[in-house]
Amino acid sequence: MTNDDGEGRRLFHDELRRWRAARTQRLISEWGWLSLVARFVLSPGDNEIDVGTAAFRDGDVSVTLRSDVVAHDEHGQEVRAHRWAAGSSGGGPYFFVGPRRYELLRQGERAAIRVRDPNAPSRSGFAGLRFFEPDERFRVVAQLVRAGAPASIPLGQGLGGVLDHPCPGALVFTLLGQQHRLLPVIDDDAPGQYFLIFKDATSGGASYGAGRFLYLEPANQHGEVELDFNRAFNPPCALTEYAACPVAPPENRLQVAVTAGERSPPTAHG
Repeated sequence: MTNDDGEGRRLFHDELRRWRAARTQRLISEWGWLSLVARFVLSPGDNEIDVGTAAFRDGDVSVTLRSDVVAHDEHGQEVRAHRWAAGSSGGGPYFFVGPRRYELLRQGERAAIRVRDPNAPSRSGFAGLRFFEPDERFRVVAQLVRAGAPASIPLGQGLGGVLDHPCPGALVFTLLGQQHRLLPVIDDDAPGQYFLIFKDATSGGASYGAGRFLYLEPANQHGEVELDFNRAFNPPCALTEYAACPVAPPENRLQVAVTAGERSPPTAHG
């Protein structure tokens, strides 16, 4: 082994170690996925939730709080009601009841209210993630091929709907001596990257049954994309029943065992 080989291997392990630490830190952060404690999927009309009534009409979600509930908004002002206008989603606005934060989730025409609590036992009692051993064989370079690739891919969502996601092309690569093809998409959560959901021969055994996620840097000027399956990670649904995750499209099922990246947690949901 040359000095260059040794330096490259050390760098690979160091970068992967930092990536794993950052992945864990995001999960256990105050409002990370492990802080989820409830989810109320809304039907059109009035819906009873734990702190009052949530009305879902024409895309608007309005919460009327029970008289015994004390709530405040993001600015600390007491509120008796809260509204998310049609089209709003994602990172706020929120309302709070005690330490708990209530937020809106939209997936197409469907909506839910999720509740996060920094005191959640799933957060404080988190035992850590499990990973396969680092393996440089699972770091490959793919070619982005636009010919024959669909312009968009429908992905099933955790709330039951289906949403079309733009597809930049097919990723063609060789792994463990075989040629493979996977279809990434562009996701609203990370519009500057490719988002890949895949299953492989370990899914449902050593890795999570519904598949794993992988974010990729876009193709370079030569159409090359680096895939490092050592950075494949479980969807939030593997760690909490209150998440609502997209599922792997049928085209993204590898016939080889990808023994790299995150393993199935001891207790998986979904």
